[in-house]
Amino acid sequence: MKKTTIVQGHPDPSAGRLNRALAERYAEAAIAGGGEVRYVDVASLDFPLLRKPEDFYNGKAPDAIRAAQEDIAWADHLVFFYPLWMGDVPSLLKAFIEQTFRPGFAMAYGARLPKGLLRGKSARLVVTMGMPAFFYSTMFGAHTVKAITLNLQMCGIKPVRHTFIGGVGEACAKTRERWLNAMRTIAEEDAAAQPRRARHAVAVAARAVGFAGLLGAGAYLGRAALTFARFGNTTRSDSLLDSVMPAYDVRLDHRVAIEAPASIAFEAMHHTDFERSPIVQALFRAREILLGSRHAKREISGGLFEQLEAIGWRAVAEDPGRELVFGTVTQPWRADPVFHPLPREDFAAFDQPGYAKIAFTLRVDPDGAQRSIARTETRVQTTDTASRMKFRRYFALLSPGIELLRLVLLQQVKSEAESRRLVAAQA
Repeated sequence: MKKTTIVQGHPDPSAGRLNRALAERYAEAAIAGGGEVRYVDVASLDFPLLRKPEDFYNGKAPDAIRAAQEDIAWADHLVFFYPLWMGDVPSLLKAFIEQTFRPGFAMAYGARLPKGLLRGKSARLVVTMGMPAFFYSTMFGAHTVKAITLNLQMCGIKPVRHTFIGGVGEACAKTRERWLNAMRTIAEEDAAAQPRRARHAVAVAARAVGFAGLLGAGAYLGRAALTFARFGNTTRSDSLLDSVMPAYDVRLDHRVAIEAPASIAFEAMHHTDFERSPIVQALFRAREILLGSRHAKREISGGLFEQLEAIGWRAVAEDPGRELVFGTVTQPWRADPVFHPLPREDFAAFDQPGYAKIAFTLRVDPDGAQRSIARTETRVQTTDTASRMKFRRYFALLSPGIELLRLVLLQQVKSEAESRRLVAAQA
C-alpha cells in the first residue's frame, strides 16, 4: 500500500481552479487503488518568508510547516501541483519549499555535499501553464522544474517525474475532462511503480537518449537566443526594404558565403526548390501541430519565386539581377493564415487594423569575381496594438523555426549555386 502526500501549490484557495480538480482526481484514483492520501494546501498555511540564511539553517520551523513536514515524512510518494506563473513557481509555493525542505529535516550538511534525509521516496511535479507545454520545455528549458527536481534529489527523493499541461487558458470542457482522466492513469502508474534494477537501467538509457536530444535542442535554442539578442542592435539598412517598410516591429537578417559569382548565385536563388527540403516539410508540419492547423498536402511547382507567388506573396520592389523584395499581408498567429498579395503601390501604405505586413528581400552581392554573399532580410510591421500583442506571442513560440527556415533556404541556394558553377566550369 502506497502512502501519498499531495502538495497543492496554487496560491488561490478557490475551489474552481484546475490544479485543485487535478489533485482531487489524482487522490481519488490513489485511494481507489488501495493507497492512503494526505493533502497539504499551501494556500491555507500561515508561515513567514525566510529572510536570512541563519533562519534556514538554524531557525525553528513554524507550526504549519512542521505539520507539513510530518505529512511529507509519512509519505512514500509526493505529488506537487502548481501553475506556472511568469515562467516560474508561484512565490508562495517557493516560500513553502524553502521553509519545509530545510536542514535537519530534508538534508544533513557535513564537510562535503549535503546528505539526503528523505531517501526511499519518489515524487511527481504536475505543472499547468497557459503556454504550450512544448514551448515551456524548449524555449524555457523547463528550468523551474529542473531546479525543483535537483533540490528534491539532493534530499534523497528519487525518481522525480514530471507532467506538463499546457494551453489551459483556452481549454474547453472536453479537454479539461481529458486532463482529469489522465490524472487517474498517472496515479495508477505511480502506485504501481517499484524501484527495480531493470527499470533503473531503462531509465539510465532514457536519460542518455534525452541528453542527446537536449544537445540538439540546445543548439536550436541557442540560435533563437542569438536572434533575440540581436534585435535592435544593428544599424544595417536595405534601401529597397526601406522603400516599402522603413519602420518595423521585427527584423531578421541572415546571409551565407557562396563560392560562385553573384550572377550564378542569383539565378540559383530564383530556381531553388525550397519545398523539397525534408527540414522545411517537418517545420511546416510542426507548425500545424502546434497551432492546430489543418494538414494540407502542398502541391506547388516551380522555383522559389514561383512558389512564393503561388502561396500569396508578391514582388513589391526590385533591383534586377541582384535583389527582389516580396511582401504579403496576413495574420500569421492564426492556425490557417491567408496570405494577401498587394500591388506594389498599395503595400507600403496598407494600415488596416488586425494584420501583420511582412516583407523580405532575396539578395546577392558580389564578393570578388568568383565569390558572392546571399542574403535574406525579413521585416514585420503590425497595424495596431492588438495585432502587435498577438504577433509577439506567435513569434515567441515559433521564432526558432522561422529562423531555421531561412537558414535552410540559404544553404539550398549555396548548394545550387556552387553546383551550377562547377557545371559551367566543365562546359
